[in-house]
Amino acid sequence: VVLEKRRGYGRAFKTGFENATGDVIATTDGDGTYPIELLEGVMDFLVRKDLDFVSCSRLPLQDSASMRLRNLIGNVLMTAAASVLWLHYFSDVLSGMWVFRKTCLARLNLRSDSWNFSEEIKIEAYTKLGRGFSEYKIPYRERLGETKLVPWKVGIQNISYMMAMRTGTVSVVRGLLKRP
Repeated sequence: VVLEKRRGYGRAFKTGFENATGDVIATTDGDGTYPIELLEGVMDFLVRKDLDFVSCSRLPLQDSASMRLRNLIGNVLMTAAASVLWLHYFSDVLSGMWVFRKTCLARLNLRSDSWNFSEEIKIEAYTKLGRGFSEYKIPYRERLGETKLVPWKVGIQNISYMMAMRTGTVSVVRGLLKRP
């Protein structure tokens, strides 16, 4: 366990990455929704396909009860937006389970310390790693406990961040999102 005193979803991941000692990094949210027992299969996929980054896709859901309808709609809309903006089919741009080679981090420009980190890392992996990026279908489970995010607020921030990534204005949008 690595203690990170600074706030932020993305900040926590980046601190974890900096402290990781292995050649391959696996991530998952801590809410019980992701099937960590499938990590060996995801790793095998990464190695067998000679990939650098694998994003585990929850969509389409295998169990419709595993995600609230509003969250599902938000995930589908954000994923569709990313697919249109980057002219690449993403099946789940907001998944919190990824497996990747630590060496690929040096090629990714990861700036977000917030919720938008989830889409940023996958979009960066796709744009910078090309064929080294892929998605892997996983089942998703019902969340243990309540989510901390405010869906509409996070959704607006996510779409704004994606637009800024696409137009190269991330620093401007990051400044606006930090204002009270």
